[in-house]
This record gives sequence, structure tokens and C-alpha cells, in this order.
Amino acid sequence: MQPYSNHDLATLRRKKSLYTAGLVIGIVLFFVGMLSGAILLCFPAFAAVAVFGILTNRISKQIKDEICTPIMQSVLADVFERSEYHSRERLPDYLLELEEMQFPFDVDRIEGSDYIHATYQGLNIEMSDIRLVDVRSSGKHTSHVTVFEGLWLVCDFGKPIAADLLLRERQTKVFRFADKWFHSDDNIETENEAFNEKFVIRSRDQHGAFYVLTPHMMERILQADAMGAGDTYIRFMKTGKVHISINSGRDAFEYNASESIEQMKHRFASEIRYVTDLIDILRLSDTIQNNA
Repeated sequence: MQPYSNHDLATLRRKKSLYTAGLVIGIVLFFVGMLSGAILLCFPAFAAVAVFGILTNRISKQIKDEICTPIMQSVLADVFERSEYHSRERLPDYLLELEEMQFPFDVDRIEGSDYIHATYQGLNIEMSDIRLVDVRSSGKHTSHVTVFEGLWLVCDFGKPIAADLLLRERQTKVFRFADKWFHSDDNIETENEAFNEKFVIRSRDQHGAFYVLTPHMMERILQADAMGAGDTYIRFMKTGKVHISINSGRDAFEYNASESIEQMKHRFASEIRYVTDLIDILRLSDTIQNNA
């Protein structure tokens, strides 16, 4: 299949705009019919909503599958030794290990997309956009609150790490107060005051934790955190995995109706470069060792 051009993309966008307009008009006419009692108007309006809804969804999938996905695959091939990309999949539940992350919020539903499985400088990584939703009910009303939205990266070293260790960024002054008031025996204080102020640090193996949290590693973590536009969670697991999740409030790798193909490729490459810069700054592949 020949690669799509900006002209092809513009054609698909025009179709989507027409379908969306038809969908909106159908919805308006349906409610006008309902409110005015013109029931005969409701039937064709409902049919229009159904038809244009299907067409809008279909054209959105076409743009994602036939334009965005090949661009993404090309960007990944330029950076990683090996890569797989699945636009409609996310990190699997067993890999997320939510209980181990000890988030300061409840999670009832997991959503996500843009699953990537790749090898970077010999390091096995998996990542995707993740959205965590808390379903809150108060009597007759139920609300779905997004409590986490952003990139979730899992690095697998294939060898043990010195200790299970959690770093959770202190989001607000309220959380800072709560963290001090409800102090856990698992909490750790380091000699780096800036690091202590930035993160809640927890581990049941304090001796092993300091093999991971060397002075150089703490400086690199602070540097990596400054790159991210959101709250950072890092989970070192003794099994050999490191989870890095950035609660940025947005999805990466999403289609933008205002971009050309070249702009989309540049943005996707920038998003991937952020991940590789994160790995490079932390120097994960050569600094995490099993020194226990």
C-alpha cells in the first residue's frame, strides 16, 4: 500500500467533518422533535444519528489505522532495535500491578491505548497510554472520575533488583501533611533533602533500598522528574522490573486534526524521544544491580 499524502489526509478530514456535522444535526433534530411533540421528526433524526455516528467512527478508525499507525511504526523502527505497536491495546492488567504502586486514590476501571513492546539498547520495555478511573456513587448519582492519565513505562532487566522500592511524588501540600501525619514504618528518609521533599519513599528493605537510591541515582531521578509534565511514580521491583508512570493528564500518540503528516511524525518522534531520554538519564541499563 502506498503511503498516504497530506492531500489524502485532508480528504479524510473533510469526510469526517461532514459526517460529524450530520451527526450533530441529527441529534439536534431528534431533541427538537422530542420537545415539540413532532414524533414523526424523531424517526429520521434517530436514523441520521445512527448512520452518521457509524460513518464518523469508521473514518476515525481509518485515519488511525492507515495514517497514524504507519507513521508510528516508522518512528519506532528508527529508534528501537525491535518494536511492536498496537494502537487499540494497552499494557495488560498483570503487568500494571496496581496494588504494588500504592496510589493515593481508588481505581475501578483501567483504559488505555497505543501499546508498544520494544527493545532499547538491549533493555526490554513495554509502555502505553493508561487512564485509571474511579467510579464514585452517592445515592442516585454515579460519576466516573479520571484519577490518572498518562504514559506508563515498564522496563524489564531480566535479573533481580536489590530491593522492592516505591517513589511517589508528593502532589500537594495536603498530601505532604498527610504523608507526615500517617507515617509508615516503610517510609525512608535519605540524606538528600530535595529528594525527601519531592517524593514519598517506601521500602520494607531499607538496607537494599539504598543500593538502588545511590546519590547519583537520586539526582538523576530528580532530573527525570523535571522533564515530566505531571506527577511521577517509580516502582523498583525485586523481580527485575521498574515501573515509571507519569500522571500528565493527557494521551500521547493521539491524532490531531490540525497537523500535517510531517508534523504528526515529528510529534510522535518527540514523544518517543522523551521515553528514551528518561531511560538514558536514569541510566537504568547499567546502574541497577543486584547488590543485596
